[in-house]
Amino acid sequence: MRTIKSGIAKYRVLLTKKITQLFIGKLSGNIPYSMVNSIEEELHIPTIGNHVQEIATLSQPVIASYPFPDHFPPYFRRSKAFEKKNLYFLNDVWVSPFSGLAWIEDKHFIVESMGSMYRIIGWDNVLHEPLLDRGILDEKEVVISCPNNPFYHWIFESLVNVLVALDTVPTAKIMISDKCPAYCKDVLKLLFDEKTYNERIIVADEVKKVSNLVTIQQEHDAGFMHPVGIQALQDFRDRVIQKVKPLNTPTPFIYVSRSKTKNRSLANELELEEALKKIGFTIVYSEQLTLPEQIVLFSQANCIIAPHGAGLSNIVWSKQKIHLLEIFAHNHFNDCFARLAVGLNHNYSYTQAEYAPGSCGSVNVNEIVHSAQKMLSNAAATHQSVA
Repeated sequence: MRTIKSGIAKYRVLLTKKITQLFIGKLSGNIPYSMVNSIEEELHIPTIGNHVQEIATLSQPVIASYPFPDHFPPYFRRSKAFEKKNLYFLNDVWVSPFSGLAWIEDKHFIVESMGSMYRIIGWDNVLHEPLLDRGILDEKEVVISCPNNPFYHWIFESLVNVLVALDTVPTAKIMISDKCPAYCKDVLKLLFDEKTYNERIIVADEVKKVSNLVTIQQEHDAGFMHPVGIQALQDFRDRVIQKVKPLNTPTPFIYVSRSKTKNRSLANELELEEALKKIGFTIVYSEQLTLPEQIVLFSQANCIIAPHGAGLSNIVWSKQKIHLLEIFAHNHFNDCFARLAVGLNHNYSYTQAEYAPGSCGSVNVNEIVHSAQKMLSNAAATHQSVA
């Protein structure tokens, strides 16, 4: 009897799976099997290998170290082993201009196009994209996908993908979505003049089948920035600051405020801002600046205080050693910017806000000001030693 019941249960699962795939596509209900975690490893499968023109190695495996002080707690991760970094040349693949997810013949998701299965089926949840409207991209030139992403992910994934791929294929065209963020267009207009921009940018409002796609291998853990990507961004910074006028800020000491962002600000952030202004800090609202302006601003800064948030992505643009104080929300910790900072040899410190209802927490303003004054003193000493 148990054998019969077990057989019936398995049949129901199989039948449900087949019905689901019949109505919403072959990829549904079969996620682990349809994932290509490594294009190189799966080249022997004809339905995958036939869509791979070339694999170019950008970097051999490398171990990055993040030299936090010994007294920092162990949840500040101190090393990362990066796999070999590849650039893939693919043909006849479906590409979403919204997330960057790519898949082959409605049979295989290319996990490396987004980074991880966890992201595809978890927090980014893009499994619906094969169900979106589709079209054939009538373009024979090589295409680079520059998908929508929140600011941090756009900088370290979308923009890095464009910069690295363009370095290899300078004539490639860029595919963006019709709902791309303003900072995406701001940056692309720095890469091309107006005439070239109109010729090289493809605006897509649906999933496209791309004849020739070039794409970088995205990181499995989005919180770790590969050295190849950091170098590409800093090379881009040097090009930007030659084109964009320096911002007329009073000092190179900045506080990146989140007071205009709902549910992300500190309870006493305005009080903190006033106290920091008195000792020479400029209050900056990143969301009110274009990305080129942010690049220039942070390239000039040498002392930065900020609550944890996407605005801290901008420390990658710094040209000199900076002094950074990061403020974590009372209930949140993420060491991505900490690792970026010490990896770039910046002087990093942090503090944690205390609980305050309806906010990210409350800070001791006097303690922050005291830390800020030490930062200013250390920055002045560093400047004198360099001079």
